[in-house]
Amino acid sequence: MISPLKLGDTPFPLWLALLPAKTAMHQLPFDPLSLAESILGDTIKWICSEFRAVSIERLPTVVRVGLDKEPTTMGIYADAFEKAWEYGEFPKLMLVLDGEQTEPSFREVRADLPADELAVFQSLYRTMLRSMDGTQLWFSQFPADDPRVSSSYEIAHGRYVPGDPFDALRAVLIFVRPEDIGTLESRIATQSSEFPSEFPTEPLLERIRTLVNQE
Repeated sequence: MISPLKLGDTPFPLWLALLPAKTAMHQLPFDPLSLAESILGDTIKWICSEFRAVSIERLPTVVRVGLDKEPTTMGIYADAFEKAWEYGEFPKLMLVLDGEQTEPSFREVRADLPADELAVFQSLYRTMLRSMDGTQLWFSQFPADDPRVSSSYEIAHGRYVPGDPFDALRAVLIFVRPEDIGTLESRIATQSSEFPSEFPTEPLLERIRTLVNQE
């Protein structure tokens, strides 16, 4: 089911996964661990990875900066493969991140910390919220208008990449059904100007067509 797809000299492995026709949006028609050896060459690495599913329109950004958000230190939601699979439409773009190179998107600290210590948190995080009683501060890499800031959802799934995102990005997978191939090609072609100049999209499109025709 998995065929390797090379995009120029991308600093991460890019894979195309062809799914059965008419696979339902949230249906998982395979055992994710079956991908571990072919994608990462190591089941333990796969288990210790964090996964993030996003729209295929984010592929140019991923190629340019190593994540689907800019700046790359912004908060993201990531989790185990099965949870990530619940998000994103087909064609689905799945980022495989090294769990050891991500951090929780938040820190909760006492409001009475010394000013110099609080200044460090304020310099590292985008948002600061104060508890109702004023005794606790919640720092987050998500913007203050994100309704999930300080929620149980952020606690469970909120992450961010403090270092080089290309070091954290282990692989990128494109999941597509036969009926979505035309959509995939169209979206990549439409966004060709958004890719870095060193990664022309025509070879990518040709590679997709070749792999699909081989199936």
